[in-house]
Amino acid sequence: MNASCDEVDAFYAHNLKLYKRYFHGQNLLKNLQIIISAITSGGIISTIFINKSTIKIITATISTISLGISLYFRNYDSKNKSIKYKLAYEEAWNIKNEYKSFLNDYNDLDIDSIKEKRDELTKQFYNLKINND
Repeated sequence: MNASCDEVDAFYAHNLKLYKRYFHGQNLLKNLQIIISAITSGGIISTIFINKSTIKIITATISTISLGISLYFRNYDSKNKSIKYKLAYEEAWNIKNEYKSFLNDYNDLDIDSIKEKRDELTKQFYNLKINND
């Protein structure tokens, strides 16, 4: 159950990477959804004035893609996942800084204080990992 500063650092980096992936992926899909909705709306309006089956087929296809993206967002909550990973990497950052401070003060502490602080940091990190699996 002992955690090292390197383990905390690796956990931090992993959660930061996941946060960025979900956050940027979510923004990309939302922007794509807006663009596709605008194209669909333009296609629907153009079918009113221009009676061509090609425009109708393209508009129906784009509308179906828009529906797929909307269903994806409905069933997949990437926003909450990105928030979860953000909170995890922020907490890992705090634990990492506590570890560094602890290592800087190591020579000034008595053995009981060292064991107590080590156990406290290990418990914090263990709880963070358990809550983010």
